[in-house]
Amino acid sequence: MDLDSTIVLVYGRAKQGTSFSYIKTRGYHPQLATLAHSGQVLFSRVRGGRAGAARGAKTFLTETVSRTRHAGASGQLTVRADSPFYSKDVLLTARTLDVRFSIRVRQGPQDQGRHRRHPRRRMDADPVLAVHPRKSPAQTSPRPPTPASRTPRHRSPCG
Repeated sequence: MDLDSTIVLVYGRAKQGTSFSYIKTRGYHPQLATLAHSGQVLFSRVRGGRAGAARGAKTFLTETVSRTRHAGASGQLTVRADSPFYSKDVLLTARTLDVRFSIRVRQGPQDQGRHRRHPRRRMDADPVLAVHPRKSPAQTSPRPPTPASRTPRHRSPCG
């Protein structure tokens, strides 16, 4: 399942529930849950244009999963979402509902090199917010051992 929000533009001032959105247009800002491989809409919630992308994300996830299970879905569910859905509440809800998740996290300039400054054990102290980067197939395949002649050596600054 993919969770996302979108802006639906409207024309005219008499539309009930519309307001100016963050892109300075009048409209609605619904949340959508779609089936990943077909794009079929599983669930939607209409919200005013002023609503933030993540407002109500926790309850939206709960309702989407319960409706999907009630409709007959069985097995492991996986939810994909963009960075506005990245919050501790959403991650805890996904774990409580036994749903796998992949949520994109925005990385700013202040986050560059954070993995070098903080040891892995500190990042994993909170298992909900721990960052577990996906490995590419090239990283998971065994590498041939490095010959001793090519092993990097640390040099002292004095010599």
